Amino acid sequence: MPIALKLSILLAYPELYEWYLQRFNNIFTIRHEKYDPYTHFSYNEHWYAFCNDVFSSHVLNYSMLSFIPDFDKMLIEMLQKDAYVYIWVDFYYIPENKKTNAEHFAHPVLVYGFDETKEIFYVLLFEMESDDLNEIEVPYDILLHAFREAKQLIEIMSPYREFLRPVEFIFINIPLTSYRFDVVKYVNDLNQYINGQADIEDLFFRSHYYRTHSLILSCGINIYDEFIDLLQQRNVVDYRILHMLWEYLEGCKERLNFIENRYNLNHAIDKEKALLSEAIKHLDISRSLWFKGVTQCNQVNIFSIPNNEKIINRIIQHVNMAKELQFRFIPDLIAKIRHTWGTENHSEIKNLTKCADISTSSFWSDNECPQNLIDGNSNTFWRAKQGYSNGEYIVIDFNNEVHFNCIVLKQNRCYHRITSYKLETSNDKSIWQEVHIYDGKILMDLPQTIKIAETSARYLKLTILKTQRDDYGENHGFETPALGEIEVYNTPE
Repeated sequence: MPIALKLSILLAYPELYEWYLQRFNNIFTIRHEKYDPYTHFSYNEHWYAFCNDVFSSHVLNYSMLSFIPDFDKMLIEMLQKDAYVYIWVDFYYIPENKKTNAEHFAHPVLVYGFDETKEIFYVLLFEMESDDLNEIEVPYDILLHAFREAKQLIEIMSPYREFLRPVEFIFINIPLTSYRFDVVKYVNDLNQYINGQADIEDLFFRSHYYRTHSLILSCGINIYDEFIDLLQQRNVVDYRILHMLWEYLEGCKERLNFIENRYNLNHAIDKEKALLSEAIKHLDISRSLWFKGVTQCNQVNIFSIPNNEKIINRIIQHVNMAKELQFRFIPDLIAKIRHTWGTENHSEIKNLTKCADISTSSFWSDNECPQNLIDGNSNTFWRAKQGYSNGEYIVIDFNNEVHFNCIVLKQNRCYHRITSYKLETSNDKSIWQEVHIYDGKILMDLPQTIKIAETSARYLKLTILKTQRDDYGENHGFETPALGEIEVYNTPE
């Protein structure tokens, strides 16, 4: 699946392993207020909004690409700037995959490097037939040809081609310190799940082929009963909800192994881990049965429900066993971890702007106001009043004197105008002490982390010294500065 390519970037960084363990399930599941027929396209927005503390992305659609005459040079330049490139290609031309010279198939790959001497790209591709991630080398001209040919395929085959993002430049933002896995949060999440209080909605219900009306599977472990009920009714249901249940338990197993090793539980949860492994086995058998049924019936859509009543009944039996096993071990697991761990909470370092007030010298509108700078939402931003540029400022009031040594600025996705700014601190908003000055354009929406000597102050001020006109032209605010987020931390040395 395409998201596996992006997750592979995360897993390449040991510093992000605990971040990934904490958020694994949320990356794959997210609550929607209503069904969106374009979920598979809006999914990237949900995913990046959730992962914006470690991921930054710059997307190009085919319309934008038409204005870039030297895309090949841009591709190489971005790789040299440590970007990962998520790009759609025709697998027919890509070497070392099952569709090479056999089938035209448009699908993304992840390009993570370029060798100028050999003129080859280093590529990671996902083999859908085997669920394997393979590292391959693709010659320069072949990759670019496969990219161009994919466009032709998409224009012919995809009803949603206007929503497609053929190129995505992805940057990793390593956390300021090693992320600390929050055991208390994990136990609380488990408790909500087993008591049917957690919302779990499968993002893969993305078209009328896989869902029925306004079907939403939610409420924690109750999802098992809903899934079984759909199977018994022979209703429209997608295999991928079964796969999600399996992934959820695999994630639980991974995190339990981590907790046991990190916190020296000394085999205290061996019984619960054994029951968890048994539950995973039942779901794995169910997955195998599903594909067996679909294959035997020669069904075109491998994700649709098998047309074999005997196999469906066996799937229901194994899914029900997986559910019952969880009721047997999760409450005991919660009690044991709480007993061992107590109430101590090891969370990540707090963003000090979460409890702060903010003001600016001006703002464009109520939709582009100062509060957007500290709302934690990467899709909102502040913009100064039309016609204003140099000298505009932002003031954060922490409401009392706080210690900090790190500021993170996140540029928004549209306006990349600020080329120079300074940071100052104060305790009275009258006398200001300069702590940092910057001269140079912020690259796209890549977060900029500023480390300073530990400072104690109530106020932090960012003054914009210089801006430049961006690619949006005169009708979009001239050189008016804009910014997405400001975060402030006090990190251990």
